[in-house]
Amino acid sequence: MIIFATMKHSGQVCKGGKPYILHPLAVMGQVTSIAAKVVAAGHDLLEDTDATKDDLKAQGCSEEIIQAIMALTKLKGERRVDSAHRIVSNRLACEVKLADVAHNMDLSRLPAITDKDLSRLEEYKMVQLILENAKSNNWNNFQ
Repeated sequence: MIIFATMKHSGQVCKGGKPYILHPLAVMGQVTSIAAKVVAAGHDLLEDTDATKDDLKAQGCSEEIIQAIMALTKLKGERRVDSAHRIVSNRLACEVKLADVAHNMDLSRLPAITDKDLSRLEEYKMVQLILENAKSNNWNNFQ
């Protein structure tokens, strides 16, 4: 998945101007299970590249991995908070999203902090609260 994600994110840069693939790799470093690491590597593929569910299948991803990546894919027009409410139904996606949000909240990655960045940070704080609350209240009910 790392090689596939690297190819698909080729040429993309993060808000800090660095190669985008460094973000999924950083998220991978924050999760522990192999399944979570695979999901972390591919968590932005369906949203930010031309990769498809069929591509994930062709890469040998299990249905569990594909469902988690699909849960993490923000739908067109969907707000981050609404996406978080959808993600909480998938334990693996929730685990990866918590790591993703933590990395996205690290403003030290940005060369300068704008009002837009601060607004996005507040959204991420709300997402983090939704996910943490779901994790602490319902962790045993996750898929």
